[in-house]
Amino acid sequence: MKPIIPCLLLFFFGSIGYGQEELVITASRWCNPLFDEFADFSFSPDGKYVAFGQEDGKVRVVDIEAKSEVFGQVVHKKQSVTVRFSPDGKHMVSCGKDGRLYVFDVEKDFRQVKSLQVSEKAIRAIEFSPEGDRLYAGGNDEILWVLDFPALEITESFNLRKGNIHSIVLQLDKDLIWVGTSRVLGGLIVVDAKSGTVKRDFMATNVIDLDLSSDGMYVLAVSFDRVLFRVNTTSFSMDTRKKFHSKATNNLRVLPNTAIFATTSNDKTVRFSNVNTLEQQHSIPLPKGVMNLGFSSNQQWMAIALSNGYILIYNIAELPFNKKD
Repeated sequence: MKPIIPCLLLFFFGSIGYGQEELVITASRWCNPLFDEFADFSFSPDGKYVAFGQEDGKVRVVDIEAKSEVFGQVVHKKQSVTVRFSPDGKHMVSCGKDGRLYVFDVEKDFRQVKSLQVSEKAIRAIEFSPEGDRLYAGGNDEILWVLDFPALEITESFNLRKGNIHSIVLQLDKDLIWVGTSRVLGGLIVVDAKSGTVKRDFMATNVIDLDLSSDGMYVLAVSFDRVLFRVNTTSFSMDTRKKFHSKATNNLRVLPNTAIFATTSNDKTVRFSNVNTLEQQHSIPLPKGVMNLGFSSNQQWMAIALSNGYILIYNIAELPFNKKD
């Protein structure tokens, strides 16, 4: 496959980020942060590719080391919200505001192989089971969908009625599914993975993103109004930290196999904090609001999206908390 035309991949050092970028990608028609959410990142398990969606329905995949786009097509009729690679790296799935799921064969140049209209409303979140045999999806219909994969057939649907589903975290070794929703009170819920019943409803407002700590002890979540929540996955006790950023918080990700998590914000920073203490350890200042962030599971890459439409790729080994004095 031919590389992307040069105008779409740009290289800057210091003028766009904070000076340590491996790669800078321009995302055409990136979402307006005042009116819409930013599409989520996904890295392939081997860290070779980073994938993301755009406001115009396009799904894009970039080979990081080759510095070339290997896939870029308008797939969804509305915004493409989330993209995920299967655990074995053989498939990629995208969901969007058109309520549809698309499956791509990675080994066949990302050829589209299946699609399914799951809902008439937006599907915002998708996650694979660790074995890759199930896909969980949720969105504006307030339903948690369970699909067989790669057949892409709906096997179960749990009508949570707890607000629009923004994010999903699976803890299937404990038969738990953690869900962040738009609900004003009770925006963080934990669901029994077998029955679909809500086990606990936490007093959290409009949870926009969440993630599981590397040891599985905590679920961390953030709300748009700058509150950080940490829930013990055994006792269900919850800690909160208000005004975690000086402006709206946009997403949260745990750095795989570490006790570090990162949060992004309109205050133009990426903040790295300790899972156990919730104390900030490092931060990266940037010239624009930071709308999203993701890590590769092999701990090689970090991707962040700025409000001006740039996506920055960093080598994790070069980040401040990995530097030795």
